[in-house]
Amino acid sequence: MATVIIDEAAVRALGTDPQVQAMLADLGRQVSGAARAGAPHRTGAGAASIGPHLDPGEVRVGWDRAHDYMRFQNFGTRYVTGKHFLEHALDYTHL
Repeated sequence: MATVIIDEAAVRALGTDPQVQAMLADLGRQVSGAARAGAPHRTGAGAASIGPHLDPGEVRVGWDRAHDYMRFQNFGTRYVTGKHFLEHALDYTHL
């Protein structure tokens, strides 16, 4: 049986590596663009607010606080069927 030893400090350091941050930023831009394209465009303001949010070692894609109502468009409610444009953006982005 093999033993795997993970250097946790090295893994944490990857999150602040400039190349990793650049890759995450690029992926965030790709997913954001696909999400904006698939989002509802009644006025376009909510879709335009979708963008990448970078933290060390991670990228999150979503809307800003002023357009938090987009969660109802994405996930749906009891009365409205969700469009799931964020999930579809991941499906159609070449990662």
